[in-house]
Amino acid sequence: MKLTVEKIELLKAIDDLCNESEYGVAQVKEIMLKLNKNRGAVAKQLRILNREGYVENPLWGAWRLTELGKKTLKEVIEANV
Repeated sequence: MKLTVEKIELLKAIDDLCNESEYGVAQVKEIMLKLNKNRGAVAKQLRILNREGYVENPLWGAWRLTELGKKTLKEVIEANV
């Protein structure tokens, strides 16, 4: 499960949006706008990250990091400091 730069950017965007959200989730439209990507590209990466266990979608169209996703993102950020 190699994380590419694109996947790490997506995890970071989801984490940022979740922290700003009243409900703790990131909407697909918000992710698209934050990353300046189209729906298809974002949806494809979300499916991959979901299958790999980094994200989950508790509500239709809404995403958040799993514990694995949070831990992995934290490790990546700490490694790059």
